[in-house]
Amino acid sequence: MKKTLLLFATLAVLVSCQQTPVEPGVSRELALERHARVSELSYGLDFSIPDKLEEPCEGWELITFTLKGRAPLLLDWRPGGQSIKNLEVNGIPLEPDARNEHIVIPRRVLKKGRNEVHVSFIPEEATLNRHPEYLYTLLVPER
Repeated sequence: MKKTLLLFATLAVLVSCQQTPVEPGVSRELALERHARVSELSYGLDFSIPDKLEEPCEGWELITFTLKGRAPLLLDWRPGGQSIKNLEVNGIPLEPDARNEHIVIPRRVLKKGRNEVHVSFIPEEATLNRHPEYLYTLLVPER
C-alpha cells in the first residue's frame, strides 16, 4: 500500500511540474512577469506570396530575445485560420504546444541569455486581403 501511494504521489508531482498554467489573453501578471524576464526583443518577418490567389502564402518569423531565468515562456498566438508548420527554439525542433491563445515554450529548450525562436507558418488568408493586383495587411500583432 505504501509503495502505491508513493508512486502515485511521485507521478502527481511530475505531472504538475510539467503542466504550465495558461490562461487566455495577457493578464497584467503575465505582462509584468515577461517584462521582468525578457529584454532585447526583436522580430523578423518574411512572407512568400504566390502569384495564384488559390495558393496559400507562407510566413517565417524569427524572434530573438535575452532571457533571465529558465521558466517556460508564453508567446501570444491566436490561431484563427493560420497554422504553424515548424517551430524551433535555439536549434531544437518542437511540436507546438498551443493553448489558450499562447504557444508554450518549455523550460528545457530555453537558456539564460540570448534565445532564438524560428516559426514557419501559413498565415490566415482573411488578414492578408489578397487581390489579383495587390495585397495588403494591417499586421495586427495578435495574428
